[in-house]
Amino acid sequence: LTDTIYTDVLADTACHFFIDFVSAATRALEEGNAKDSAESLYEKYKNKMVGNQNVTVDVQEVIEIALSRFIPPMAEIFGPSKKARILLQEKGVECTWPLRNSPRPQVKMVYQLANTMDDEMTIIHVGENKGYEVSVTGCSDNKLLGLAIAAALIEPEESKDGVLLSGKRPPESIINLLRGGTPQALMDNTQWTHPFTFSNWTCIKPCGSIPSGMSGASHWIWPDGSPNEILKWNNRKILILGKIPFNRKFDPVRVFEGLTAQISLNKVLTKQQVEQIIQNIANTDQQIREMAIKQHKQWQ
Repeated sequence: LTDTIYTDVLADTACHFFIDFVSAATRALEEGNAKDSAESLYEKYKNKMVGNQNVTVDVQEVIEIALSRFIPPMAEIFGPSKKARILLQEKGVECTWPLRNSPRPQVKMVYQLANTMDDEMTIIHVGENKGYEVSVTGCSDNKLLGLAIAAALIEPEESKDGVLLSGKRPPESIINLLRGGTPQALMDNTQWTHPFTFSNWTCIKPCGSIPSGMSGASHWIWPDGSPNEILKWNNRKILILGKIPFNRKFDPVRVFEGLTAQISLNKVLTKQQVEQIIQNIANTDQQIREMAIKQHKQWQ
């Protein structure tokens, strides 16, 4: 879907409503203001309609249900409107932080919506000495981001010329899912294994090398996380790809119906440019590096 006048006009109002609603709900969950058992306004209304005045409910559960019901109408607004998503990323990420590890998938979706990636990024594969400048839209989690990267940057079998990355591309059914051409989940039990590890730029050591295998895991960005975990270096997101030491399968799912995950290739970097970026990152001031590592660790 493309931006529309309707959703763009709603963007600011929707963003403020999202922040107010989620902030109040998460504050109640965090501070424990709600007792273990009490009546919500919704329950009071429902009980009045059925004539039952004595039913009590778990307020935490009520709040989480409210958050999960809150997602579909919000996704209808933030899905088509990139402007709305950018506003939400600027103002709403912090208020959703307590929800990132919720055991309720519907509640975690509130966090995913606020952290959907619409940004430009540089992707470096150190092992193949290749790099790309890309534009990312609509990637609400790292599983979708990985699929979109594989679809955009792994060479098709029929046109291998060495410009793109080696490896196995996602099947056409998964690519169609990313682009909104199928239901949100595939019905044929198709699974996918990411062919790369994702790491923040902090994995590049001052000597210019990167750790191999599991020794580099402390810098990894995990598939279960959010694209918001990709740190910026020199005011630009940098993602380092590496060889995956083990396979981890998952079911591809487009999290939000109206939100399609896409990556556009803007520029193929030369080997000299890739080497220069790696060297520049290696030379990063130690204090900046330590601050970035600290920021990376908060996501783990």
